[in-house]
Amino acid sequence: NVQTDDGGFIGTSQRIDSGSLDWRGQIGQAVPVVSGQPVTGSITQDNKFDLYVFEGQAGDVVSISMIATAGRLDTALFLMDPNGLQSAENDDAVVGESTDSLISEFTLPQDGQYIIIATHFGMRYGGTTGAYSLTFSRLN
Repeated sequence: NVQTDDGGFIGTSQRIDSGSLDWRGQIGQAVPVVSGQPVTGSITQDNKFDLYVFEGQAGDVVSISMIATAGRLDTALFLMDPNGLQSAENDDAVVGESTDSLISEFTLPQDGQYIIIATHFGMRYGGTTGAYSLTFSRLN
């Protein structure tokens, strides 16, 4: 039951997977994020994702939001743990109502460097593009 509108695709309930993105080779270009300080970026046909990095401790509770600010971007977010495994993901913060993405109040499982992947629905194959604002928040 997928619907499309001007904002992208709404109503997909399957778990999204970062596996189609070749992000590991670009970790060196990841931009450090600071809690409460929004960063901006743009997803284009030539730039399918952006990487952000932060140091976390086991038990830290974090939220990450990605909000489209221009274009028809249908956002998607992934949080990769220090071992490069997908820990959390979100496509639609409120399914059926918003194509913005939110990983809300996620408890980090271990110490180390975490990678945030900011992308669009469909990842490598997605067609929506546009600008976004991403905010990382450490809640404890």
